[in-house]
Formats: sequence, C-alpha cells, structure tokens
Amino acid sequence: MSQEQSDTPPVSLPVRITAAAALICVGLALAGWTGYQAEQGLGLSKVARYGLQALILSALVVPGVWWLRTRVDHRPMSGLTLATPRTGLLAFGLGMGIVVVPTVVTGLLAGTFGWATVTLDLSSAALLKLLIAAGTVFFFEALPEELVFRGYIYRTLNAVTPKWTAGAITTAVFVATPVCTWLIARYLLRIPFGMGGSDGVTAGYLSMILAFGLFTQYLRILTGVLWTSMGFHFAFILLNRVVGPRPSHLLRFTDVTAGGPLQMTPLILMLVILVGLLAYPWLAKKPIGWGSRDPE
Repeated sequence: MSQEQSDTPPVSLPVRITAAAALICVGLALAGWTGYQAEQGLGLSKVARYGLQALILSALVVPGVWWLRTRVDHRPMSGLTLATPRTGLLAFGLGMGIVVVPTVVTGLLAGTFGWATVTLDLSSAALLKLLIAAGTVFFFEALPEELVFRGYIYRTLNAVTPKWTAGAITTAVFVATPVCTWLIARYLLRIPFGMGGSDGVTAGYLSMILAFGLFTQYLRILTGVLWTSMGFHFAFILLNRVVGPRPSHLLRFTDVTAGGPLQMTPLILMLVILVGLLAYPWLAKKPIGWGSRDPE
C-alpha cells in the first residue's frame, strides 16, 4: 500500500463534517441543559451558570476536535493553522484590534467633543468582572466555535475543495448551528434556549451571524491563521458585554448629547477596516487564490 493511500482517512468527508457539526450542536445544548439545571436546582447565579457552561462546552469540543483530527483523520492538530505561540498571539491581537481600535477611538472622540460622558471603571470589582467575562467568552464561544468551524471544518473541506467552496459550506454550517441547537434544547432536552437576546432563533439573529460568519471566515482565509478569527470573535462578543450605558458596564457612555456621531463613528471605522482588509490582497499583490485547494 502506498504512503498516500495509508494516510487517507477511512471515514468519508460528509461524515466527518457532520460529526464536527454535531459535536458543537450537542455540546451547546448539553452545556445549556447543565447550566439550566444547576441554576434551577442549586441556585447558581447567572455568572456562575455561564462559567459552568463555558467549561463544559470546551471540555467537550476541544477533545472532540482532537479526536477527529488525530484519530479519525490521522492528521496533526498543527494542520488546523494554530501556528506557533508568537504568531498565534500576534494574530489573536490583530483580530481583537479590528473591534477594540474603533471602540477606543470612539470613546476618545466622544469624551473630547462632548458627545457623551465616558467613564472607564478600573475598580478591582470591575476588573474581576472583566476577567470572568473574558474567560467565559473565550471558553464558551471563541475557542470552541472557531476550533470547530474555521479550524476543523474549513481545513478539512479545503483539503479537497477550493477555498471559496470550503468557506461557503463552513459559513452555512455555522449559521445552521443555532437552529440545530435550539431544536435539540427545545424538543429533546425540554429547556428554554435563546440566542441573541431572544427566546429562540430569529431571522434577525441569523442574518447577523451570517455576516459575522462570512467576516470571520475571510479573516481565517486572509491571514491563514486560526487565531485571527478567534481574536476577532473573542473581542466582538466581549466588548458587547462590557461596553454600554449601564452601571455594570466597564466602559460606559452616559448623558449622550450627540447620538448620531456616537453611533456612526464606530460604524465608519469598522467600514474603513473592512475595506482595507478586502483591498489588502490586491494592494499587497498577494492574491488569495479563491479557487485553490490546500491538500494535506
């Protein structure tokens, strides 16, 4: 038997992709069920519940992806473009910066021009909340979801299909995941399960995660490093939780006197960054090669 034949995974591609998608769907549903039961039966706070769910989900997904990649595919985990620690850290910071920079610039402009009262809470209690929120977001959303979708599913597909096809399928599976998870939670586990602040899955939420999925997928393809999309995913969710008008927010915008500029500034900055990222391959003369495969 040749080396190429012996390295060929014995399980078909559709089965492996379905297994990865099922892993994240079932993991989300089971984590939600466990958190719900703990909250109802043990009186856990919302913070403790989300922390428990984050630990459960990552404890299921990370070993699950490792098993699929190393035991089913017979490929190294490094092939998912996890990169070296230094490269991974830089890529993670780049992904975070796409969200953090517009937020910081908006805060500085709002405080300078009096669009609102900007307050940054650096008390020990606020920093502890930030640390807990960061850990929850990373282990419940950024790490498991990116590892499954932009990591395992995309990499596995791109080994046999062009980048644009692999990216499109990955994004479609990403968008279908909350629907699958909601069905499992609602009809099999019999627990309330909402996403995007609503009880259930709405068309608006699906539209939002479609755009989110397309952008994170582009980051993964553009940089070739999984940590870039993971950093963006992490910062996007975290800042939505710690920035706002409520006293519990770390960065607060209150007494708003110019709502228009306050809302438009981050949108314009994000649009500039988006255009720059889209134009980068052309400006740097480094074409992405949407029709190319990356065999292993």
